[in-house]
Parts: sequence; C-alpha cells; structure tokens
Amino acid sequence: QGIEQGIEQGIEQGIEQGIEQGKEEGKKIATKDALVESIILVLDTRFETDIARLLKPGLEVIDDIGRLKSLVRLATEAKTLEAFTRDVTNLE
Repeated sequence: QGIEQGIEQGIEQGIEQGIEQGKEEGKKIATKDALVESIILVLDTRFETDIARLLKPGLEVIDDIGRLKSLVRLATEAKTLEAFTRDVTNLE
C-alpha cells in the first residue's frame, strides 16, 4: 500500500505543478498581449494612422516582457512612426 500511496502522491504533485505552470504561462501571455496592444494603441493615437497595425505580427514574436515594456516607452517618445520602427530594428 505504501507504493500506491507514493504513486498517488506523486500524481497529485505533478498535477498541482502543471496547474501552477499553466497559470504562470497564462499570465505571461496575457501580459505580453496587453503590452503589444498598448504599443499599437500608442502609435495609432500619436500618429493617427492604422499603419502601426502592420507592426503587430513582428511585435507578437517578442517573448521578453522587459523588452516589450521598453517598446511601450519608445512608442511614447518616438518623433515619428518611422523613427520608432528604426529604433526597434536598432534594438535587435
């Protein structure tokens, strides 16, 4: 019975760990999506153009949350949309 109890305990711990990892990954994805949308919104608003939407696929491949936060700041400070895209390219 000790082995069965050990197996059951191991399964429960594995499930709990999987749930926690899933929650963390979900939070990361939600944060990433929100940051990408923020960048697009700032650019659309500042430069009154929908062209910024074309940048979305390129922004969505960035997994580094810190980098995305930097890009939000860059979007608020860039003089033009072209300057933003140039600066993004230079950051890579």
